[in-house]
Amino acid sequence: MKSFNVNASGLTIKFTCEITNEEVVLEVDEMPIPNYESDTIRNSENPTEQEFDYDNGRSYKVVVYKNIAEGNVEVYDTTEDEFAIEDFEIIEEFEEE
Repeated sequence: MKSFNVNASGLTIKFTCEITNEEVVLEVDEMPIPNYESDTIRNSENPTEQEFDYDNGRSYKVVVYKNIAEGNVEVYDTTEDEFAIEDFEIIEEFEEE
C-alpha cells in the first residue's frame, strides 16, 4: 500500500509486470470521496475498486482509499490467483480550477 495526496482527482499507476516483464500503465479515474461528516479519520475512509483487463493479457485491480487526512492505494494482479503488487509508482493528477 502506498500513500498519495488526498486532494488528487485521479492517479496513474506504473509498474513492470513480474510475469510479462512489460511496463503497465493504469489510469484510475474513479476516486472515492471521504465522509466529511464523520467524527474520526478512521470512520471517514471510503474505498473504490477499479478493474483493468490489460493489453498484455493480464488483469489488474486497483483499490483506492480516501479519508479526510490521506489517500492510499493498493494494486493487485488478478489474472489467476490474486496477488499484491508492491513495487509501483504513483503519479497524482489534480483538476484545474
